[in-house]
Amino acid sequence: MQEIQTEPRGNQQLIKSLKAYARYFLERPQLYRFMFLADIGPPPAELADKLSEPVLARGQEQILTLCAQQGTIAQEDIPIIGELISCAVNGALYMQGTGKFPISAEELEGRIEKYVQHILGERRTESEKR
Repeated sequence: MQEIQTEPRGNQQLIKSLKAYARYFLERPQLYRFMFLADIGPPPAELADKLSEPVLARGQEQILTLCAQQGTIAQEDIPIIGELISCAVNGALYMQGTGKFPISAEELEGRIEKYVQHILGERRTESEKR
C-alpha cells in the first residue's frame, strides 16, 4: 500500500488500489465467495453499521477527493463516480468468481484500469495508444 500512497496522481492511486483489491480476492476465492456470495443472513446489530459501508468506499473517497483537488473530476461527482467504480469492479469480480467471466488476473486488472479511466473521463490519444 505504500506504493499507492506515494503516487502523486489521484487517478493512478485509484487504479493501483482497485487492482490490489481485485488481486486480494482473486488470490482468495473462498474468502470472496464467503463475503459476497454466501447467504449468512443479516449481520448482528453491533456490526450492522460497520458493514453497511461498502469495503471500497473507505479509501476510495479520499482518493476521489484528491482527484477532485487535482481537477480530474468535479467534487460534486464523487459519490456517483465512487458508486460506478465500485459496481464495475465488484461486478467484474463477481463474474470472474462465478466463472461467467473467465479471464486471467492480468486481463481483469487491465479491464479495471480501463473502467476507471473511462469513468473518470480520461481518453487516450492515438499516440498514447501506441
